[in-house]
Amino acid sequence: MAKKQSTKAAPKGGGKKKAKTADVQGGEAVTQVEGASEAPSETTDAAATNAKAVTLADLSAGYLTHLNETASPGTRMSYGLEMATALDELGAETLLSALTPERVLEFFVSERVTRTKTGVEKAPPTIAKTRRVLRQALVWAQETGLIEKAPLPENSALPY
Repeated sequence: MAKKQSTKAAPKGGGKKKAKTADVQGGEAVTQVEGASEAPSETTDAAATNAKAVTLADLSAGYLTHLNETASPGTRMSYGLEMATALDELGAETLLSALTPERVLEFFVSERVTRTKTGVEKAPPTIAKTRRVLRQALVWAQETGLIEKAPLPENSALPY
């Protein structure tokens, strides 16, 4: 179970975003992007430069922290597991700026998303949930200025 550590609140406004330790899970610190839950601001060159340094692990930590404001503990735990799947499959240190719609589509149709460990096809709602969690996290990253545009494939590209 994650323990919340006390941290300073992010400065209001367009201050530079920095990584900070937010949660401790299983003895390991998880970083989040400071100020990531602020309202989106106009896209600037600074925001584009900042996105180059933001990893999927940073996105996951920031998005899950954002969910503390709106989601139940069960939802946060469940979404954390789905984000862990994305981090394992796509690479936790993958930069958001390097993520493409094609790579996200590869994840969406991967065996890790569509099949159980024994090779049985997962139920459609289970597959949809895994896809939805990453999609929502990427949209949140766009809305908060972590990335200019969420690298999402067209829905028509999905086989189901």
